[in-house]
Amino acid sequence: MTFSALSDENHSYSIENLTFENHGDGLSIYGDIQILRDQQGLKYLEEIKTIIDGAILQLQNTEALPEQLILGQNNTEIDNPFL
Repeated sequence: MTFSALSDENHSYSIENLTFENHGDGLSIYGDIQILRDQQGLKYLEEIKTIIDGAILQLQNTEALPEQLILGQNNTEIDNPFL
């Protein structure tokens, strides 16, 4: 696995229908996955745990981590090029 959560702005990684997607200020996790009591289910859980553990380390190692970001806070309005 080459995905590193919260490490860049544009990579994503999927496990079945569960997607992890990096954004500038965060990580989106969406979709679904069925975990069964088998070797494949164990593999899926280990992959998910690796991604989550990596995200936790990224945040723990961030200096001056803000209390809470507000989505869209850094958006700036640009001129519509089609007008």
